[in-house]
Amino acid sequence: SPEGSGITDEFDREAKANAADEAEDAEYYSWSRLWPRLKRDGWTVMPAGSINPLHDWYWCRPGKNPKVDEDAWLGVDYFGCVNDAIEYQRRADAEVAAAAAAKAAAPPPPVPPASSHVRANIPSKTTARVAKARDSCASASKTSPSRDAKGGKGKGALSGFRSPAAAAPWWKIDPFPSFKHVWKILHRKLNFRYSSGSYYLPDGRPANKGGTAGVDFFETAVGMREFLCRNGIPNLPSSEVVLTREDALAVRRWALTARVPGNITERNSLAELDDVRAMSDHDAWTILNANLDFQRVNETYYWPGMHRRGSHEKMARLRDYCRTLDEVRMGLRMYGVPDGSSGGGGDTNRRAGRSSSRPAKASSSAKKLPPPMTPEENLALSLWASSSELPPYRHPGDDASAAGSPSASVRARSGRKTSPVTGIMTPIPMAAATPVPVLARGTRADLDASTASGNGGGGGDNANEWASANTEPNASGAAGADGDGDTSAEQRAEAR
Repeated sequence: SPEGSGITDEFDREAKANAADEAEDAEYYSWSRLWPRLKRDGWTVMPAGSINPLHDWYWCRPGKNPKVDEDAWLGVDYFGCVNDAIEYQRRADAEVAAAAAAKAAAPPPPVPPASSHVRANIPSKTTARVAKARDSCASASKTSPSRDAKGGKGKGALSGFRSPAAAAPWWKIDPFPSFKHVWKILHRKLNFRYSSGSYYLPDGRPANKGGTAGVDFFETAVGMREFLCRNGIPNLPSSEVVLTREDALAVRRWALTARVPGNITERNSLAELDDVRAMSDHDAWTILNANLDFQRVNETYYWPGMHRRGSHEKMARLRDYCRTLDEVRMGLRMYGVPDGSSGGGGDTNRRAGRSSSRPAKASSSAKKLPPPMTPEENLALSLWASSSELPPYRHPGDDASAAGSPSASVRARSGRKTSPVTGIMTPIPMAAATPVPVLARGTRADLDASTASGNGGGGGDNANEWASANTEPNASGAAGADGDGDTSAEQRAEAR
């Protein structure tokens, strides 16, 4: 009908307008056009090797130099890759635009009547005190932990965490990536594959060819997701030239949120997270310390109960103790937030520094457990942890001292070599490869990703169904005898 035709035409015009806006936005934020603007604004680029051998270059905001500025934070003041710098500038521009729109929409302030006793625009003493206190709090929040450790005015663990004013986090704006979408990227562009009921890494081998479950292949998408969250994504750094910005972000975000609790999916994430506030570093540490019994002793951060053990020799870095708050964030992203439902760090025997096989003795003078953490706090804390950076991918078999590491035959394939662990970010020389981080010895659960932990985040419940129904071999056995087949749905359709 003419009326229906008019509605269709309107939809078409709107779709074309949206497509034009997206194309214009992509062009505006293309690196070839954005970087000259950033340089004019005072941005600089510098080699990163002397600071962190895991990165090649750092792109620094005006006035920020990580070599000399102890307050400079990776991902906020300087960036290890072009995509992170672009994402930051997008959010900063969006925040400025939103503030300008809000200011324009606000009604003008009322003008007080002229009199000998009232002067317009002159704040009262009370107003001045409030403004001074607010400015003081803002100034204190910008002090870094390292500055506090060197004798700054702050006293205690909380005074040293800055909370930079940043744009809204991505999960307030965009839905969680769906596994269906992410798997298409992993399979078609990053060479992941699905065969005989298992998900394989690009270089993963089946069990009958020396492969290891939880390292080379995974029975569930949840297990694969948690593995990628801990170890990084194979082929991603070298493939970003062929991935669109949206695809690269989707894969990263899907892996980073592996430990976000609850059934958060692409369908409900915006609604479920609408009332969840984005945590600052200060907020996160307040909950970790007060509700989960994390402790900071002599500039070292300890997971619940670990500060009583003393020596670090039998403790796992990131899982039992951390050197910086960024490492705490990384550990929570990799292993999840401890269960606070029992009033803190989950297992009270572990929190007290005792062996979990020996029950804790009752004592009238026992320390009172901290208050339980609410589900909303758990969710907000997990999202805070998910904002840390994924490490460059490294096969766990390359680390001979990782807990539960594969056999020497598995580690030795493809000429892999091992090296002693000298620190959480210590690189191991590898021929024709970029140095990548090494997990500290004793790290638990490194190779236990094939089983869902119950805290695996959204998008995993129907993962196998999505893979089988959309891009992968059916259960009847399109794979070869060695389990290494890789016939996609598209290829089968073409064959038919």
